[in-house]
Amino acid sequence: MEPDNAFLNAFLHACCEDELLKTQEAIASGRLTPDNLEEGLELATRSGHPDIVAALFDAGAQVSASTVDFLPGKDGRQHPSVIRHFLHRGLDSNSNLSNGGPLFRTYRLLTNPACARELLSRGADPNRSGPGGVPPVVRAIVGNPSTICCAKGLDPNTTSEKCGTPLHLAVRLGKPNIVKLLLDAGADPTARNTLAKAPCSYVLQFARHDGPHLSCGQVRGYNPLPEGIITASQKWLMPATLSDDEADELNGEFIAVGFCEE
Repeated sequence: MEPDNAFLNAFLHACCEDELLKTQEAIASGRLTPDNLEEGLELATRSGHPDIVAALFDAGAQVSASTVDFLPGKDGRQHPSVIRHFLHRGLDSNSNLSNGGPLFRTYRLLTNPACARELLSRGADPNRSGPGGVPPVVRAIVGNPSTICCAKGLDPNTTSEKCGTPLHLAVRLGKPNIVKLLLDAGADPTARNTLAKAPCSYVLQFARHDGPHLSCGQVRGYNPLPEGIITASQKWLMPATLSDDEADELNGEFIAVGFCEE
């Protein structure tokens, strides 16, 4: 028998508000259709209620393109157990959302380290770009999580037309801890973006114009070496390539990015 509107609305409200007992009672009535279960799963997934999600899966709800679209959660929040329940029920960690973008690349999930770890542990590709060509690590750096930067198989030198390499973006955003993680993962400090600039060029640019320095950035008097170096013990990111004009303009000053032990 099809549920009446009042019964269905009460069930959906229970799914949305994390009312497990009421959800279980509605399921036990036998009045819910597969479409009703799917709608309830969408609401519970969006709201991040793992117990409701588990109950609905046990009742016969299925992973579908529609329900996967709700995995990024509401207001930038999601419970990692919700991701785990979907994975246990057959979710492909490299699934796409209906907009064509990879689920893993979703900003809300990338900036939630626990959720990102769930997907990475089940084989999510940390290098897979979306339709716009922006790799996950570039999107993740904006949110400052370390999980993606330590992901197994991550290419720290992946390049996007808009942002350059992840190292370019981390330097420009002034995130020394992420810079350190990327360098430790093998990021190339001499890599050039589409403007033919290496990451260190942006540090030089900030120093000239008194712009947004890295939190641990320092300007030190130094006679520039012909080649840049990275000192493993101190983790300095040195300008690997200074043009003659840049060297003259800085009058021998050398820009280094240091890392605090935070």
